[in-house]
Amino acid sequence: MADSDARLSDHEWKLKMAAEGKAMYIPGKTAEQIKVEMAATAEGLAQKSARTITMTAGAWSTIDTAIPDVIEMLSDVRNVLHELAYADDLDQPWVNSVMRLSARAMQSMQDKEILVLDQLDVAIRDATEEDAA
Repeated sequence: MADSDARLSDHEWKLKMAAEGKAMYIPGKTAEQIKVEMAATAEGLAQKSARTITMTAGAWSTIDTAIPDVIEMLSDVRNVLHELAYADDLDQPWVNSVMRLSARAMQSMQDKEILVLDQLDVAIRDATEEDAA
């Protein structure tokens, strides 16, 4: 500890360490109090809320397959981007072919899966939370 640090009160020293990014210090709270508050916050975020969403039968049917299809597509895109990131030579003919095929695959999902997931997003945001009574 430097001479100047030796003259600091415990509170001042903790504030200095927090300001330097070496510690977390919240005056007046113990570590146990912080843990309890963080647990309460996490519990509040984890609580489920019931909402009623109204969509057409066709939209619900499409959502049933759209979600796993979009998840699979995002995984495929991740794989393509990973390969491109570590490719030795991006001037190879396969690079343009893969990019065109990837773009076409994503575009083909625009009018069905992406559209219906957008509708679901709007419906969820428009739905009001139901009373838990």
